[in-house]
Amino acid sequence: MITYADYLTTSEMQRWILETDIPWSEIQPEAALEQPDLLGRLRDAALIESFFPILTPRALDVLWDDPAATAIFSVQLYESYKHFHVFNLYLERVGFHPLRDEDIVEVRRKNLGLKYESATVMLTQYFMSEHFAAHSFFTDARASRDKVLGHILQL
Repeated sequence: MITYADYLTTSEMQRWILETDIPWSEIQPEAALEQPDLLGRLRDAALIESFFPILTPRALDVLWDDPAATAIFSVQLYESYKHFHVFNLYLERVGFHPLRDEDIVEVRRKNLGLKYESATVMLTQYFMSEHFAAHSFFTDARASRDKVLGHILQL
């Protein structure tokens, strides 16, 4: 069984730093803007990642009696919001419809009633979502004409 310490150590070993691990000055907006479908998926992903602060307390409601799981979700909260932030910064830099607070609040408002009855159901949905997101990111990373976006999507 994975422990919080194991998970935290693994997370730290894979950690990347926004300011130093992304070559922001090398972004090629022209190349990026040639792929509006890819940028649209990136924007959708940013919006999904921005929802994690709302998902976390709902997850903790059904995981409250599992200290390791609740600790892991605390790391995931940080990581997910970091993804939102870097995706949205990229969208700002290339000039492709970055998310505004109003966009985030609208999605949160639509999901105010979200509640899980089962940890198994919630975790299954979460793990499947993470798996498909990773697949999508790696596919888009290979297809990206802007090498910086390709790099970001592999982080």
